[in-house]
Amino acid sequence: DGEDSLAWIEAVQRSPDLEAAETELVRLVHQIAPTLPLEQWMTFSLYHFEGLTLPAIADVMETSVPTTKGRLRLA
Repeated sequence: DGEDSLAWIEAVQRSPDLEAAETELVRLVHQIAPTLPLEQWMTFSLYHFEGLTLPAIADVMETSVPTTKGRLRLA
């Protein structure tokens, strides 16, 4: 389908600004990650990189949703 092909081309083409922002984000994450307690880093990763919900993270980490929210906020 033509629309699918156009969407794929747009997805593949990335602007220099987007590339620079992504590079900076990766640099910051690598800089900050070692400074966080493991529970905070895991919560941050699962939420932002894996797309898990707070209840799902709480289940995976065997803790409560309020604790998960707190860890995410602190991270």
